[in-house]
Amino acid sequence: LQENFDTDVAVIEAYNSLACDIPFDLFVNICSIYKTNTFHNGICLEMARFNHSCWANAECVWNDETKTRDLVALQDIAKGDEICHSYLQKLLLYQDRQKTLMEKWNFQCFCRLCFLEEDEMQRADLIRLEANLFDKTLQTQNSVCNSSVTQLAAVVKGIRVFNIIKLLGASFDEAAKLSWLLNKTDRINLHDIAAKGNEYSELLFGRGHKTTQL
Repeated sequence: LQENFDTDVAVIEAYNSLACDIPFDLFVNICSIYKTNTFHNGICLEMARFNHSCWANAECVWNDETKTRDLVALQDIAKGDEICHSYLQKLLLYQDRQKTLMEKWNFQCFCRLCFLEEDEMQRADLIRLEANLFDKTLQTQNSVCNSSVTQLAAVVKGIRVFNIIKLLGASFDEAAKLSWLLNKTDRINLHDIAAKGNEYSELLFGRGHKTTQL
């Protein structure tokens, strides 16, 4: 509510300061379109046309090599099927997803994930790992040894592939520091995590990308 209030105040102040010769309602509409279609680094006119799905069949990524925002298919998409990506940068439970989408983009989601009965405890476990990753406090020794990152990523729907790659990378790096403590089984798990990270990276960036080649 505070964010919406601040936005309303900013719109009014902008309208008054610019001395616009268009009706206020039209100015508000223009500002609303901008707010709901912009990315953090500006508006991408073509990318803004794609709709949201919490369990998307494509993912929006920033391409450092071409300096473009690209949309990458995550699965085979049949002719006539809608291409959707997730507007959400982090994994959320159902109620939190609906709340965020309504507050930021003013719509309720009815995608395939929002109709799916799922184990929200597993989703909550992966949310905690992802939150720790964003907070740069990921402690991964235990999660590497039982491969929980890989297992959760396989069953929890809607997590961004880019975030899975970061989670697997952080898990691998932490475990590699302690490789001399790992038993044979844990080292096999470590190899599996590296292979799975490479698989996700190839899906999102392609085989020749520098991230996949690491």
